[in-house]
Amino acid sequence: MHRALGTGGDMFIDDVAFYAGTLDNTVPNIPGTLVVDGATTSSLDLVWSAASGGVDGGGYMLVRYTTNPAANDDPNVNGIYKTGNSVSGSVTGTVVYVGTGTSCTDAGLSASTNYYYKLYTYDKAYNYSTEQTVTGLTAGSYS
Repeated sequence: MHRALGTGGDMFIDDVAFYAGTLDNTVPNIPGTLVVDGATTSSLDLVWSAASGGVDGGGYMLVRYTTNPAANDDPNVNGIYKTGNSVSGSVTGTVVYVGTGTSCTDAGLSASTNYYYKLYTYDKAYNYSTEQTVTGLTAGSYS
């Protein structure tokens, strides 16, 4: 990409995906059930099974919330996210995993605290599936 020099102002480009083939606006299949598989005072292990039909050049995105999100607190359609990005809605979530694996350890959490998660499948055009949800409770701290 090239920006012409002159007095036209700044140009910003965000959320652009290029892929071979026809326009893809088909939402991928939902990932398998999301479960909390282990808890410590500062981390939760999350595990899920693969979406039937695969990820079509994409992967999975896991978002953590500190309060229970609304059903429509979802990523922007065709939005591109990385770990640490925010997902805004009635409550704001934090992206804790983006990739093709089927597990994630979310670390740096507070003891004895509930965390709410939404997991999505995304494809090469960043179409997002319906979410899987789970609530995880970190272990208590003992003196």
